[in-house]
Amino acid sequence: GRAFDFRIALILAATISLLLVVAAALNESLGRRGVTLSAAIAGFADSQSAAVSAASLASTGKISAHEAVIPVLAALTTNTVSKAVLAYTMGNKRFAGEVWLGLALLLLAAWGGWALVQTLA
Repeated sequence: GRAFDFRIALILAATISLLLVVAAALNESLGRRGVTLSAAIAGFADSQSAAVSAASLASTGKISAHEAVIPVLAALTTNTVSKAVLAYTMGNKRFAGEVWLGLALLLLAAWGGWALVQTLA
C-alpha cells in the first residue's frame, strides 16, 4: 500500500512520548539505572523509541551523551532477544540458528564497539 501510514505514525509518536515520560520519571527516582531499566523494558517491543528517549534526555541535559549509550545498548539487546524468540517460534530450527548467528554478531559488534571506546578513553 502506502508509503506512509498515519495510524502507525501516531502509534510511534505515542510510544516515544510515553517512553520519554517513563524514562524521565525513572531518571528522577532511580537515576541513570532507571533510564537503563526503562529502555531495556521498552526494547522488548521497540528499540528505536527507547533510543530516541535516551537521546532526548541527553539533548536536554538530564543525562550526558556518554550516559545515554548504555540505555540504547540495553534496548538493542532486549529487542534482539525479542527477534530471536520470534525467529524460533515463527520458523524452523535452521532458520532460527541462522538468524541467531546474525543477531549475535550484531550484539557483539555493538557492545564490542562500546567496550573498545571504553578502553581507549
